[in-house]
Amino acid sequence: MFIITGSSPRQEVVTVTTTQCPRCGVFGPHSVLRTWTVRHVYWVPYTCCGMTPYLACATCRAVYPFQPPPGMVRELPFLGRFGCLLLPLVPALLFAAVFVVALCSPAPPPRSVRPQTGAREELERHLASGAVFAEGEKATEIGAQVKQCFQLGADPSLEPEKAAIAVRSLPGPPRRFVIVIQFDGLRRCSDTWRLDLLAKLQNLLKGSLRPEDEVIVGLRGAMCYGAIAQGRMDADWTIQVGDMVDSSDLGRALLAPPAASSGTGTK
Repeated sequence: MFIITGSSPRQEVVTVTTTQCPRCGVFGPHSVLRTWTVRHVYWVPYTCCGMTPYLACATCRAVYPFQPPPGMVRELPFLGRFGCLLLPLVPALLFAAVFVVALCSPAPPPRSVRPQTGAREELERHLASGAVFAEGEKATEIGAQVKQCFQLGADPSLEPEKAAIAVRSLPGPPRRFVIVIQFDGLRRCSDTWRLDLLAKLQNLLKGSLRPEDEVIVGLRGAMCYGAIAQGRMDADWTIQVGDMVDSSDLGRALLAPPAASSGTGTK
């Protein structure tokens, strides 16, 4: 970074007085001058020095220093003496102006959250604990089975013991189970691995759920969903796999009323 500094001479006629010139000897008018040097940084004056008073003879044009009586020579200009205040003052004024504008600006309207998004985010907040969250009928049992399935099917390098699981069951008929599995290593997992894990989970849950029960499962990484599977237990699940899968179906499943079903079960 380059710092540009410099100085420039200044001269000003203060007043006119009558005295005798030591050079030509004429008793006549003389101009009282003062000269000084102004120092600056980036062309902003910050100090001055070297003020010297002179007399200039109007007859022979001779210039010579002299000691003026008190009150004849005024003080130096304000910028010459206090120009250094401009360096911090200018950015301070700009900051104050921005602060006042921000303070007086109306607050932005609250973020509009769709009901299904709010329901999904409310369930996802339970993942922060890093444990199994279960709410509703058979949710605790299903959460334990999901944890077991994930630990058996996951690569040890993914640290499956750190997976967070949230299960919420909704009464029916038919009953609906919303399951979210979150772990940081999902991005490193292939689509085939995700499909295989969901297939193992469906087979494992068949022993605990009724054929007409509806299940929706979301595999979530640190930020985004990498797979969404949903369907009845007696049919093949519809599965979406990718780097950023739309998770709106999870929210809709948490809010939508269960569909009417004539199936019965005892599990």
